Amino acid sequence: MNKIIQIIKEEINALIENPEINDIVWRAGGFESSPYSGGIWFGENKEDVEKFVSSVRNEKRLGKPYRIRINNPKHYDGHWWGYLKDVEKYGGDRGKLMNDLISAGYDGIIIDTDTWNDTGDDNSVTSKQYVVFDKNNISPA
Repeated sequence: MNKIIQIIKEEINALIENPEINDIVWRAGGFESSPYSGGIWFGENKEDVEKFVSSVRNEKRLGKPYRIRINNPKHYDGHWWGYLKDVEKYGGDRGKLMNDLISAGYDGIIIDTDTWNDTGDDNSVTSKQYVVFDKNNISPA
């Protein structure tokens, strides 16, 4: 039994030390995670998160760098035809999707390069997005 426990501990430590995502990402806001948001969202670069906040929230906020750790992300090919298609299955409830992904063992989401802030002007954003389910997996960069 001790051998099995030791193996499990080693595997957990390997995941913690070598997460799939341990990158610097950007956010222009706090770490509130409401059921509406379905996790804590980050963008690939500073400019993208600042454009998003400017166009959607009509606010000027500086993007700040963070390091996130996601060991087992759910991957989506795109925002509109990947992630949002799954959200539709939950009646638009991002929180329910997040909770089901957590139950399935995922600790975050990676959405591949796609236009995710489709404003049709200079505020349109096309890049990767990252969603963290647990704020303990976020630290200042």
